[in-house]
Amino acid sequence: MSMSNISQKEAYKIMLKDYPDVMNVAQVCEVLRIGSKSCYRLLREEQIASLRIGKIYRIPKAHLLSYLNIGTDKTASASSLSNSEVAIMHSLVDSSDVREE
Repeated sequence: MSMSNISQKEAYKIMLKDYPDVMNVAQVCEVLRIGSKSCYRLLREEQIASLRIGKIYRIPKAHLLSYLNIGTDKTASASSLSNSEVAIMHSLVDSSDVREE
């Protein structure tokens, strides 16, 4: 398959394949090629839906794809997560590994 035949959706899935399903700010900055101040602004303004655990932001890969308007509903937000999804996200973050960003 040549690059000209890859859809935008497939290209972003390929681009994110080496990243975890729940990303931290540094990883989002790397993917978007932006600085941390810009990333935090996007998160504070809820342009990118995220989960906040204490002072730490966690960004599900699906929310980053939504921000990029790739194959998901643009209106999705962190508040649209069910309680079980939030619980799963919290369980993915091991408090011993958490450091302030």
